[in-house]
Amino acid sequence: MYRGTLVALSALLFSMDLAFAAKPIVDSEGAAVEAQLGMEQYQQKNFVEASNHLQKAAKLDPKNEGYLVDAAILSELAGNADLALPLYHKATKLASKRKDYEAVQVYNLKVERLARRLPKWAEEKLASFKMDGDAGEQWRKAFDQLAAYVQQKKFDLAVKEGAKVQALSEELFGTAHRASIETGKKWAGALFAAGKKKEAISKLKEVEQNVIAAYGENHPEMQAIQVMIGQYLQADGQLDEAATWYRKTLMKFNNMLGAGHPVLLEASHILANVEELRGEYDAAAKVLLSACVGADKTLGRWHHMTGSCFKQLGLMNSRQGNFVKSRFAYGRAAKILRGVGGKSHPGWIQTQIYLADLARLGAEYTEAERILDKLIVSEKTSDTLKFEAKGILAMLYEDQGLYNKAESETKEILQREVDTLGEMHPNAITSLNNLAGLRRKQSRFYEAEKGYELALERFTKTVGKEHPSTIAIMNNLALTLENQGLYDRAEPLFRTALKTSTKILGDDHATTLANMNNLALLHESQGLFDKSEPLYEQVIELLSGSVGEEHPDTVAVMNNLAYLYMLQEKNEEAAGMFEEVLGLWSASLGERHQKTLKGMNNLGRVQHALGQLDEAEANISQALELRREVLGENHIDTLRSQHDLGKLYMDLDQVEESEKLLLKTLKQNEENLGEQHPYTFETLNTLVALQRKTEQIEAAFKTQQLIFERRNIFLDQMLWATSENAREGYIRLHRPELYRYMDMVSQMESEDAGRELMRISLLRKGLLLQVASQIHQVTKMADEPALTAISDALMKTRKDLAALTLSGPTEESSAVSFVEKTYNLKEEISALEGELGRASVRFREAAAEVSLATLEEHMPDDSALVDYLIFRDAENTSKLQVAILKKEEGEISYHHYLYEDLQAINEMIEVLREVIQDEFVGEDELIEMGMETYGMVWAPIAESLGEISNVYVVPDGMLNILPFNAMVDDDESYLLSAIDLHTISSSRDLIPSDIPVAQGGYMIMAGPDYDTDEVTGKSMLAALNGKRSAVANNQAMRGMSHGMRGLSFSPLPGAEEEGRLIKEQISDAGDEEKTAATHLIQKKAAQEKLLRTMEPPEVLHISTHGFFLKPNEKLKKRLSKLTRGASVNIPPPGDNPLMRAGLAFAGLNANAKMLGEIDTDNDGVLTALEVLGLNLTGTRLAILSACETGLGEIHEGEGVYGLRRSFQEAGAGAVVNSLWEVSDAGTQALMTGLYQRVLAGEDVHSALRNTQIEMVESGEWAHPYVWSAFFMVEGAIKG
Repeated sequence: MYRGTLVALSALLFSMDLAFAAKPIVDSEGAAVEAQLGMEQYQQKNFVEASNHLQKAAKLDPKNEGYLVDAAILSELAGNADLALPLYHKATKLASKRKDYEAVQVYNLKVERLARRLPKWAEEKLASFKMDGDAGEQWRKAFDQLAAYVQQKKFDLAVKEGAKVQALSEELFGTAHRASIETGKKWAGALFAAGKKKEAISKLKEVEQNVIAAYGENHPEMQAIQVMIGQYLQADGQLDEAATWYRKTLMKFNNMLGAGHPVLLEASHILANVEELRGEYDAAAKVLLSACVGADKTLGRWHHMTGSCFKQLGLMNSRQGNFVKSRFAYGRAAKILRGVGGKSHPGWIQTQIYLADLARLGAEYTEAERILDKLIVSEKTSDTLKFEAKGILAMLYEDQGLYNKAESETKEILQREVDTLGEMHPNAITSLNNLAGLRRKQSRFYEAEKGYELALERFTKTVGKEHPSTIAIMNNLALTLENQGLYDRAEPLFRTALKTSTKILGDDHATTLANMNNLALLHESQGLFDKSEPLYEQVIELLSGSVGEEHPDTVAVMNNLAYLYMLQEKNEEAAGMFEEVLGLWSASLGERHQKTLKGMNNLGRVQHALGQLDEAEANISQALELRREVLGENHIDTLRSQHDLGKLYMDLDQVEESEKLLLKTLKQNEENLGEQHPYTFETLNTLVALQRKTEQIEAAFKTQQLIFERRNIFLDQMLWATSENAREGYIRLHRPELYRYMDMVSQMESEDAGRELMRISLLRKGLLLQVASQIHQVTKMADEPALTAISDALMKTRKDLAALTLSGPTEESSAVSFVEKTYNLKEEISALEGELGRASVRFREAAAEVSLATLEEHMPDDSALVDYLIFRDAENTSKLQVAILKKEEGEISYHHYLYEDLQAINEMIEVLREVIQDEFVGEDELIEMGMETYGMVWAPIAESLGEISNVYVVPDGMLNILPFNAMVDDDESYLLSAIDLHTISSSRDLIPSDIPVAQGGYMIMAGPDYDTDEVTGKSMLAALNGKRSAVANNQAMRGMSHGMRGLSFSPLPGAEEEGRLIKEQISDAGDEEKTAATHLIQKKAAQEKLLRTMEPPEVLHISTHGFFLKPNEKLKKRLSKLTRGASVNIPPPGDNPLMRAGLAFAGLNANAKMLGEIDTDNDGVLTALEVLGLNLTGTRLAILSACETGLGEIHEGEGVYGLRRSFQEAGAGAVVNSLWEVSDAGTQALMTGLYQRVLAGEDVHSALRNTQIEMVESGEWAHPYVWSAFFMVEGAIKG
């Protein structure tokens, strides 16, 4: 009878007819009697008595789920819901044990419904507000229209309708009424959706006051309003303010409703989410722990909300780096959620994913992969969760350096998100960011850059430029640019990200501190250690205060600071901090984690530097052993440790072990990273050091030669893919290994040494400006529509090749396929360059490879090439050597000479320059100094030159500013008369050119009006900074001022006259066509922009002020950045000297104070860097008739960085420069003679030389102060 009745009752009350196999614990018969009595009372509607009998039945037979459920149902009917909750809890446990998850879910719903009950007084208060009758119907109709507009996303209409409905409800019911409150909430939502965020929040705060008036400040409706205000503040990015509102809500209603009330449980999750966004993981964990305890009590152990709460608690503990607490919370969550729905429950599956991630973080890679693989193939795992698992799997592969696998998974995830959510969905954009991150780690910087740029653009459109996600992407893009050495582009992004993060998230937010850390890394990369160190210290202090000294983020920045100390050679400080870092990582992550092993290896490196060799061996050996076990034999971190141990063995005099390990490392590097990877070069250089130490001279030479050949390939592939400053950094960074090779070559037999040094010069001397010139040409050609696609493709392919060079082979591409891919890219580059070469003779010639055989073929007969090269020997002493190529009667010979004392030569050059410029020095002293300089510089090679008098000189170092022709030989004759000396920038300049002479005639710019304000315009100048008067300059010499904005020049009447005289000479020569093609531009018209738009002239003559500013001392102190862990070694930029040399044009004085704020194309300053962008293709001669235009910053192996080189790279065949300030009269005398001869048909070299000889033979201009100040750097233009 009971069973049948119960079935009917259960059907009515959602209970269930269940048969048990459990044995009675106490008294099943007595329980049945009580149950029967209960049913009888139920039929008589005596619910209290019925409930009491069923509760007794449940106590007598505790494992009878039916008794528990019916007792709970009857307790509800009796009005005692508090008794029903624990009964449902017990029933849920029994159903879970039986794995009847459908029943568990039914009970969960009942528990949640009961737990959500409001206090009786609160429900009564809500019910007291009547909305019936005509007024109620009128309001409801208007409210439904407002709701419809919101649902249809017609927010502008909803905002207008909201105002009307609000006015109506207040008119009908007043402000303190439920109708007005509900209207206010809906209207606020419309305002927020329409972008009127401040108005929406303000409206909700008004509603809050109405709630207080209507229900009282302790009514649960207050909680709902306060949570809404918090949510709107959160969506507006006001995280601190949102957190304050959420906390206020929880504190106020926790005691009244209970911590486990579902409404407060949801509010706790919202607050925890905000605390997580604020980087306050500890606060988030505390909120969740309180919520989980409350949920366990109110909703019961076997409720899905309880399990989800513990799952989130585990995640927050993991974020804090507290993996022990995290594992406990995940374990609790997994047990609960499995009990709720079994292994197919989405919550349990997600918890398993989180546990796999926890294993990943603890370097338990095998376990993590086992869990994930099982979940991904399981039919119980939904597609959504499978892709979440794949996301963790991608990170797992990334941690192990398996980037191809990680990229494959991430691509699949991204494609699914784009297909299902759309490309603008935050999840899809995040995956795009992750994909770019993987490419950055593989040194595929161009692809990474484009990916980050796209992600940044999409996040900016979808969530705004100040959203934390947007800030994070901006930071990632900046890191990628920094990795490429594009510091000028990276720094503004880092600073914007930091500024925005500070504004939106606060000074001590995790994102702000991460941005600050990355800015410190940027400064470190640039060698600005004095800026980097205090930033690291500040981040450590803030992190220690917010998340604790032992938090993984804090320890990571400590590691960065320790590494900085190592770069600064503060090895004691570095060792102390690395020891602390290693201890913390070992304790929190375990000794097998990648970070722990990195700290261990770095500590060993510092100990090596400190001479603590035994301690170093212990740490590096252990790091190597564990890296082999955890990461595998060929992982880049393993190879790092293996090299470091081989290097250490060398200093431990364990040379056999050292050589064996280094050779093994070299082989693995070549196979797994590639021949041009920085680690491969580092191993080769260490191997050379070992071979030299063990006196394996021949082996050392072969290894060093191999380094030279490979570095040439590396530079050819890398210099195209980075900024101008970073290119100089690459050359400087790798110069020591070049010096070692040159040192070895200098010890060879004279002919062999001469030949090899000449080859070295061909391949490496002047390489920077050669590449810069080619890039400028490609950039120019990109402006032509027909060549745009080819130019863009060339630059992209060049960048792809650079990225491939740095990344090397991956785990899924063998060394063979890597070589094949590299070969294919080179072939593609060759084909693209061929297409551009057919469109530009100049580009074709610049890109052409020049060999010794080519040079020998084109060397003029009965001539010599004298190529000076500076290097540093094994003692790091600067030395000078010279390679000589002679061609006599068609026969080629090579010679070599190693100078004894470079310092003495440099000092003599300075003395000679000073003596020549000193008007009080007598002729005897002048001759004496000239002879002494000759004895040091020229006499040692005179015997090798023999009777040859036609000599081409490629200077190096200070020789670039030596007036060679002013040296005096043993016959007391100037070298000018004895030797026909040609100065060239590179031996490549001897190769004839097919570029025809330009047809633009003679262009003479002389005597600009520096004071005119008409170039920029009076209104523009006034708008920027008001009118400024020019600084007086009373000297009549064409000199310079200090600081670009401090430039101010006086008029040059002599320059004006010089220009007028040259034009007269051209007219007097009687060539009407040439006269007509001559353009004299002076005063206000002599503007910089004319040089950018002109047709290339045959001759360009510029007579104005020149300047060369001193370098920034801080930039001069930049040091090279060592390899950070397994990252790619990117050199720091130099202070670009091409920005500090230049010429003055019209309007400069008026514009000087606003330089950088006005159009740089016509600001009155033409820098040497800007000259590179001019089109002087085919210009036969450029004359820079200004003071010190031959000066610049001298870079060993690269020549003079200044105007003279820039004009050549812009296309000018020959450039006449000055070495010091010269009077107007002397300048006019030399220029008059030069032009007379050029117009008479002499080639420009002979014209200048013969003019100088004539001046020497004249009485008035015989002093070398005038004639030797000007010299010509020649190129190869057809004449």
